[in-house]
Amino acid sequence: MESQILAIDHMLQSIVYSLTRPEQLCMGLRELGRRHIGYGVKTEHYAIIRPPLLAAIEDTLGDESTAEKLAAWQGAIDEVLGLMNAEPQS
Repeated sequence: MESQILAIDHMLQSIVYSLTRPEQLCMGLRELGRRHIGYGVKTEHYAIIRPPLLAAIEDTLGDESTAEKLAAWQGAIDEVLGLMNAEPQS
């Protein structure tokens, strides 16, 4: 489980870093989603991971947590999960 936590942490850091290159970010997230299909991830799993992921972000923010920051993170996570769960592009 710790390796999965580290992988998620690394992915979130990569996403933040890649925000200046949105086309590459979108392609990378779609590819990540395709790989997850190979791991057995299904569409309904994305809704399951959203609440604990957002709770972990809120915990990490700690005293720095505000409604505005949480809303921004919710939007970002929804975008990430949506791109990962998108239908493959031709």
